[in-house]
Amino acid sequence: MIKMIAHRGDATIAKENTLEAFENAVNTGADGFEFDVRLTADNIPVVYHNMMLTTDTENGFVDDYTFEQIQQLHMTVDGVAYRIPSFDQVLDAFCGKTYLEIHVQDYKPESIEMVARCLQPYKQNWDMCEITSYDAAILLGFQTLCPGLRRDFLFRPATWMTDEMAIRLILEKAMLAHADNVHLFVEQVTPQTIRRFENAGFGVHTGGLNDTTTLESITNAGVTMFSTDNIHLFLDKN
Repeated sequence: MIKMIAHRGDATIAKENTLEAFENAVNTGADGFEFDVRLTADNIPVVYHNMMLTTDTENGFVDDYTFEQIQQLHMTVDGVAYRIPSFDQVLDAFCGKTYLEIHVQDYKPESIEMVARCLQPYKQNWDMCEITSYDAAILLGFQTLCPGLRRDFLFRPATWMTDEMAIRLILEKAMLAHADNVHLFVEQVTPQTIRRFENAGFGVHTGGLNDTTTLESITNAGVTMFSTDNIHLFLDKN
């Protein structure tokens, strides 16, 4: 059965990329969740999407703040104050209990080493984890430091690209990255495209699925995992 991944957790009822959003996603019925990892100024991996903070009091670059400073910040949504979790906190709470799609957002060499260091104690649960990145070098780094950990290539086509240009570039870059899977946007998924990737040795996941009408078509095409911003749309469909 196709796996349903909560993009940044269940952000419909909690702030995205927080322990609360992840807990809600798991308890509600998602097969796992996607989240973003960045380094602080002192090279501690924390869970945050954007380069710039949007907290109650600070709006600078994430990597200009130490982990101790990050721990003091809050993000208030609908009267609820959320904290930015560390990568270690998320692994401790969820690794081995649900599927984790770990998106490494930084492009720093240090990110590979520090994220890999956090993952080492959970090696027995790597079959329930994957690292994702838009950068081939990041994925190759994890191949070296975490051999056996699944690595998936992300690609966002530019507006000037035709569909065929995008598919060829994804194939080339995924090969360069020695990736296990590629992540396609919903509009790129066709049975013919899936076969091209499978023939090249790649599985296919898709993101941005926020319309139930396309679930059957991507499942029939051969997609094995999809992510969505609203898991509640699919709880009785999947």
